[in-house]
Amino acid sequence: GCHIGAGLIAAETDELTAAFVTARDDSGKFSLARWGTRGPGWQPGGPVGLTGMNNLTPLWMLKYLPNMAASHVAIAQNAQGPCNTLVMGEISGLLSVMEAADVVASGRADVMLAGGSGCGVNLTTIVFHGTERLAQTETEPVLHPAPFDLNREGTVVGEGAGVLVLERRDAATQRGARIYGSVAGYSRGMTRPSKNQRVEGQSFALKDALTRGRLEVKDLDHVNATGHASEIADQNEAYAIQNVLGDCPVVAPSSYFGTLSAASSAVQLLTSLVAAEQGVRPATLNYTTPDEHCPVRVSTEVETIQNPAFVKLASTHTGQTAAMAIRLENQFR
Repeated sequence: GCHIGAGLIAAETDELTAAFVTARDDSGKFSLARWGTRGPGWQPGGPVGLTGMNNLTPLWMLKYLPNMAASHVAIAQNAQGPCNTLVMGEISGLLSVMEAADVVASGRADVMLAGGSGCGVNLTTIVFHGTERLAQTETEPVLHPAPFDLNREGTVVGEGAGVLVLERRDAATQRGARIYGSVAGYSRGMTRPSKNQRVEGQSFALKDALTRGRLEVKDLDHVNATGHASEIADQNEAYAIQNVLGDCPVVAPSSYFGTLSAASSAVQLLTSLVAAEQGVRPATLNYTTPDEHCPVRVSTEVETIQNPAFVKLASTHTGQTAAMAIRLENQFR
């Protein structure tokens, strides 16, 4: 099977230009009222009075549906089991891994490909989501993003994808697969948009993932954080981590490649898995000045793994949360 988180695969800007220009009002501003009747360029005719478009191809939306990533991967790999797409912002990839784990555990598929694919650098996407949380800076790009750092300037968008293979341990062992880790427990949920509720939602997800995975804080080598590098999001995440995990080291892979939209949580999870296979904990870049409102111990150096598990925490700016605990038995036998 194949479960890949994704978002709307945004159109190129020039593909929407003619329709946008036609839908402007008399002052030159975009008008939703004119979009429906004039924007796409509807032509008179037919029993309903309007038919066809000359500013926008009738098939344009079909080219940008989120499920295209999972569809093409499933076709390419001849994956004839369950196929699904989850669209939930930055946590889409991790939710897809969770759902794929459910599929394997229930016996509905022998093997699942799961992860996420996302692009935040498309101009149409940036215009759609706005630039409020983005870093507004002319300094060296290598210094950004800076999750949890006092001088962070905002989110930096990127583009990427990451897919994991999930299967039963006995099946993986039998075919001689390289096992990076095993899914211990996971939790998910939607929280209210207020700051405190977001902290409570992330705290619950962390606690529940550890409980389901029969793990304690002392078993964790680190927590792999979302690391939006925006003020409120970092503070929410930091307080939740400190509330549940105390002084557990924090790793923010987003400091390397930015926020990858729907691919973020999957690629971040892979970062810890690949590093753990080498026996190390990944470091966090650009963290130089602690923020008193982010009371966490950010790991800034590559260090040898000390404990046999880690937890991945993922969240969105609008309150969705997910957490997954991973065991690293192969490195600690």
